[in-house]
Amino acid sequence: MYQTGNPQTAGGVTYDPVDVSNPADVPAAGATAIHLLVPQSGSGTRSFFASAMGISATSLPAWVKDTFVPTAGGAAQSVQEHDGTAVALDRNALMPYSIAQWLAQESHPAIDRRNGARLRNVGTLSPTDATGLRLNTSWHPTLLREVYNVIPFAATTASTGTSYLNDLWKIFVGNNALFGICSSSRITEYGFGRLSTTRCGQVDPALRAYDSTQW
Repeated sequence: MYQTGNPQTAGGVTYDPVDVSNPADVPAAGATAIHLLVPQSGSGTRSFFASAMGISATSLPAWVKDTFVPTAGGAAQSVQEHDGTAVALDRNALMPYSIAQWLAQESHPAIDRRNGARLRNVGTLSPTDATGLRLNTSWHPTLLREVYNVIPFAATTASTGTSYLNDLWKIFVGNNALFGICSSSRITEYGFGRLSTTRCGQVDPALRAYDSTQW
């Protein structure tokens, strides 16, 4: 729907994306209007999701909005990432929500901004495992992305020692990471999946913020 704006049927109900800024855009006969949302400009979730859906993050299709109007009425509001307010107040809305953020907020009420928002299946795949507290590691690859720890490049070759660079090396690099942070249950507690041993703890020079002449 995000890419084409065409109606889709799920659970016996046909949903038709409409442009809420255009009163003349109404759902097809027998269909239910749905408001497709993305988070505010500059959001990492917005950029990633737009790429996955095949749309521009900076020039949204008419049927995709980054603002919403509450069903009960009122002024338009900005859609915020990792915050379920938009779908709580607009009962016809659908928006992308980081699974990791949703699960972290589920486990830690102090940071909970879901406001009743629920994760839904895509096709037959659930975003969470059977416990509802961990990422489904079989989730759609198109909707999965790696995240990284950013450390000074000098720490990647620091080896043993007592400086802060040595401490970072002990935590994040190579076999140290494999036996520490890469196997930590805290990763899954906060909604993330574990990377394979060929990725976790590995240094990726292609992701360096500066080239080697600046170190």
